[in-house]
Amino acid sequence: MARRTIDGGVVLGMAGRDGREAMRAFVERHELGALTHLVDDDGSLWERFAVPGQPAWVFLDRDGVIVDRHFGPLEPDTVLRRLRELARPS
Repeated sequence: MARRTIDGGVVLGMAGRDGREAMRAFVERHELGALTHLVDDDGSLWERFAVPGQPAWVFLDRDGVIVDRHFGPLEPDTVLRRLRELARPS
């Protein structure tokens, strides 16, 4: 599982519906090597988080509750802003 802490949030990379070699090629092609990725070859995590395709972003709060979804690319600044919002004490 990929974990990279950013302002108290964790970014997880999850390739889906394919094997390890396809995931490695995807990570290399999109220069995502800073993260380690979880292989979801049976699609069960994609299903659990209702991910229709790549790219997709699922933001969870501290309790693991989905608070936001975004389908399509996001700029890094947008991801960081969203993580900072989620990291604020409630």
